[in-house]
Amino acid sequence: MNKLTVYDEDGQLTEVEILDFYQLEEYNHEYVLYTKGEVADKDNLYSYLSILNQISEKEFKFEKITDPEEERKVRDLMNREIDALMNKR
Repeated sequence: MNKLTVYDEDGQLTEVEILDFYQLEEYNHEYVLYTKGEVADKDNLYSYLSILNQISEKEFKFEKITDPEEERKVRDLMNREIDALMNKR
């Protein structure tokens, strides 16, 4: 897994582990699925989905997805990709 230090949605620098990236043609954003390593239960970690904005070559910022329709479409894309990976097994 790749680790990245970013400005979170509150403007604080934090290190996260990147799980995946997504893009939708109709929106001009790159989305990132990541974890902060927080345990949800014995087999899972909490994961988060945000817009990824590159500030400079080495600086990135996460922004909250504020449009519910945009978030739904990103989650649909994410679920289709997960389903495709699961069907390859």
